[in-house]
Amino acid sequence: MFTPGAMDTLLKQVISQLDRGEGLASQASPRTEQTNGGCAGATQDGGTGSGTGGTKGLQLSPQKILVVLGLLGGVLEVTSVLVDKDQTVQFVLSGTLKRPTRLDKMMNEIGKMPFDDVLKTVLDRLS
Repeated sequence: MFTPGAMDTLLKQVISQLDRGEGLASQASPRTEQTNGGCAGATQDGGTGSGTGGTKGLQLSPQKILVVLGLLGGVLEVTSVLVDKDQTVQFVLSGTLKRPTRLDKMMNEIGKMPFDDVLKTVLDRLS
């Protein structure tokens, strides 16, 4: 989706805007939960973060930065959005870091072809 250079530039722009307090309205949600792979009990307190030393921007943890980059880079996709009776919202994300190889791409193409065509081609190559 994005090239690595574009991702680095975008990340630097986002971090600089967050440090200055621009780009996002600071809305603290009363209750934010993150689930890690759909496992229950993996909750963390969300919100805007409390800056120490008088800094104004959002304090993003490395996990939050990786999730944002994963979504922007197309590595992660939202599988489902869950809303319970207490209006707690949970986003279930899934993705893989494995990139398809040339062989994977060829096998996908071969899998779409009729079996008799594939078998005839293989037999023609052997003779």
